Amino acid sequence: MSNESCTYTLLKEQEIKGAGIIVPKEHRETVFDLTQESRLSYRKMFFQ
Repeated sequence: MSNESCTYTLLKEQEIKGAGIIVPKEHRETVFDLTQESRLSYRKMFFQ
């Protein structure tokens, strides 16, 4: 899945069904540096 802010990819080896990684399209030093707009965009993608 992908949107304007990030890409989500499932892990090949999943200990938990549906486990994956979210990759932001804009670099941020830490997760705490994400903008509120980006965080909301990620949530929107998962809870459509």
